Order: sequence, then structure tokens, then C-alpha cells
Amino acid sequence: MSYTELLIDFGQKVKNERQKRKLTQKELGNILGITHEWLCKIEKGRVPTISLQLYHKISEKLNVKFTWSQNL
Repeated sequence: MSYTELLIDFGQKVKNERQKRKLTQKELGNILGITHEWLCKIEKGRVPTISLQLYHKISEKLNVKFTWSQNL
């Protein structure tokens, strides 16, 4: 799995969990301390990187983790 595929996979998991909780991007963005525009980019896998702090916040709030691959 490439780094880009990893970000896309993570973003899809974030979106699915957000929708399960019936949160808008704006609501979750506020919880995470980011804009809904940035959250939209995360969900689409269109961010160059995600900081460890933000990854930890997302993981903690939504119980979403990266799926690591040895090919990365």
C-alpha cells in the first residue's frame, strides 16, 4: 500500500465513523480543532501529511487507525 493509498484509506475510515456518529464535517472539525475544509481534504485523502497530534486526536475521538503495510 502506497502512502497515498494509506491516506485515502484512513480518510474513508474517518468519513465512515463521522457519518455513523451523525456528525457534520463542521461539527467534527470543531471537536478536533480544525476547519471543515481541512477535514474534507483528510476524508478524501488529499492532504500531504497528517500531524501526529491530529492523528492521535482523530484516533481517540473516532477509534480510527491507519492500516500499516510492510510495503510502505
